[in-house]
Amino acid sequence: MSKERILVVTKRDYLEKLLRYNLNKRGYQISLANTIEKIDEVLPLGRPNLVIIDSDFQSVDDLSICKAIQDKAISPKPKFIILAPVATKKLVQQAAGLGIDNFLVEPFTLEDLMEKIDRIVGEDQNVNIIRQSGKIIITLSGTLDYHYAAKFRQTLVTLCAVGQVNLIIDFE
Repeated sequence: MSKERILVVTKRDYLEKLLRYNLNKRGYQISLANTIEKIDEVLPLGRPNLVIIDSDFQSVDDLSICKAIQDKAISPKPKFIILAPVATKKLVQQAAGLGIDNFLVEPFTLEDLMEKIDRIVGEDQNVNIIRQSGKIIITLSGTLDYHYAAKFRQTLVTLCAVGQVNLIIDFE
């Protein structure tokens, strides 16, 4: 595996240590941040492929952290996982507006998180989702294996649930 970069944003020491150990063991390059200032320090060191946001932040809105990272990151934009105590409809809608559809709601297992990380970072561009002129455009290329099909299904279910997309499927 090439050394994919992952930025972990958390104030919880145990979560930082757990993720650092397990992600390093899998060969990922890890950057850690527990403040907005630290995020500003680590972003110039290399664009992360994935950002994991622990929603335990008390003083700053998690989605504004995601937006700030997206605005500062060099293209292509990183993917995000939000670790949340709850995923309310409002949070899901706001996140979908930023192109974020990866949530893990507590309680979750370490295996759940590691599987999601491996799947997201390992994705190539088989499923591409962009927002253009007020519409969400989903393009597929190549053959979808089980993980890509599951990601595509999860994304459609999320977007349909929050009223962001009407499903039209065209087979050629």
